[in-house]
Amino acid sequence: MTDQLINNDALAKTTITFVIGAPATGKTTFINNHFSDSGNTVILNVYDYQQAAYKEAGFGKQVSLGHEFKCLYKANENLLVDIIKALQEGKNVVVEQTLYKAKRRIAYIDAIRNAVKNITIAVYVMCPSDAVWETYIIERNLIDSIQRLRANAKEIEFPNPSEGFDKIYEVINNNIKL
Repeated sequence: MTDQLINNDALAKTTITFVIGAPATGKTTFINNHFSDSGNTVILNVYDYQQAAYKEAGFGKQVSLGHEFKCLYKANENLLVDIIKALQEGKNVVVEQTLYKAKRRIAYIDAIRNAVKNITIAVYVMCPSDAVWETYIIERNLIDSIQRLRANAKEIEFPNPSEGFDKIYEVINNNIKL
């Protein structure tokens, strides 16, 4: 009977959810409001991995462009390893990540689908109004203007199903739209 339970658990569908968007668009707040109460969910933030990579490389807040690229690559690789490990353990995973470009998202999704079967992949794209965005900028004490961040956000390629997502949501001022 125990073996049967283990086998059934192994067949249970796991979910990975990416919450993406430009800085100060409410990703962390959204995750805390919608995913933090789930006992079987691991929440990972690319920023934590980036900081660990900078520290491991011996950098503080100032990193040269060449070293920054290497650190960001390492951070993304380490994050992917932890995502796959958690999913293989049968946990659901929520990832706070920028993932601006489809090319990077496709690589992540392909690696995840190759390592973990029976998985649902969802993405929430944060698209706040300027007023809500300004609130987050002020809360975080960012020196960036909303115009600069808005220009940065325009670099985000909006996800589409051909990248391998099962569900794509747009979040506008905490209103979720499929």
